[in-house]
Amino acid sequence: MPDSSLKRRQFIGALAGAPLSVNSGQNVISPKQSLNANQTPAEKSDAIKLTFCGTGAADWPSEYPLPGESIDTASFRGNASLMVDSSLMIDCGPTVPEALVYHKIDTSGLSDLFITHSHGDHFNIDAIQRLKEMTHVKSRIKLWHHSGALERFSIPDIFDIKPLEVMDSVETSGIRITALPANHVVSNSAETPLHFLLEKGLRRILYATDGAWLLKKTWLFLKDKPLDAVIWDATIGEIEGDWRIFEHNSLDMVRLMTKTLSEQNVLKQGAQVILTHMAYTLWPPHDEIAPSLISENITPAWDGMEVVI
Repeated sequence: MPDSSLKRRQFIGALAGAPLSVNSGQNVISPKQSLNANQTPAEKSDAIKLTFCGTGAADWPSEYPLPGESIDTASFRGNASLMVDSSLMIDCGPTVPEALVYHKIDTSGLSDLFITHSHGDHFNIDAIQRLKEMTHVKSRIKLWHHSGALERFSIPDIFDIKPLEVMDSVETSGIRITALPANHVVSNSAETPLHFLLEKGLRRILYATDGAWLLKKTWLFLKDKPLDAVIWDATIGEIEGDWRIFEHNSLDMVRLMTKTLSEQNVLKQGAQVILTHMAYTLWPPHDEIAPSLISENITPAWDGMEVVI
């Protein structure tokens, strides 16, 4: 793999301003995990398209494969990031611009960037500047974050800074986003890391990474808001005795929370359960774990994966 960051930037720079087609093909999720054919027209109009721009934890290699370098599904994971309806993005770590190019993810209409927290694999100044260069939006990208998150950073004026407090809700590009507190810590910072509840009409999706379990305050907010999908932090896999359970989930923690949300009718019948933020050192290869997880109705996401919910 070439290690020249200049070569990567030149490649991305050549594509800046050129529309990127939405990925279709080998990484499109199976039909059973797309919209149900029996849904009403109103439900279908509320559909939310999710594109995973990265599904790895911070221990994955920091340089993304270049276009033309063949990688098998999930044999490489970049920094965890999610595109929502081609207009919103959650998190942008160092590998995200390269991943967008590699997987041909359309960013031309990106208007809003939501930051869960300011750890370097989720927020990187250089990466967000390159991200802006890849859009066709002439106005500033709105940068949403907890009010204490970015005090240590000098943010380029190509972004419109939008501080959030815990439990704040905002509406942009037809989607309502609520900032919920996450069980995660950023040292030497006044910030509270966030999960995000995404709502569009009758649709609700919880993006819950980074963080371990769900805090009681988050549970109380969600308990009468049935979810169509939940995207879990799944950093630890099935490793036992790892200290990271105090701010990240193991697979057993995910199973227990999923069962509890289902029993309490917070996860709708047939709701999608998706894993992201999977650690390189704590998970076996994707092909070894995916079949058994899918049999449990749990989908381990991969970079470039698209799903409509």
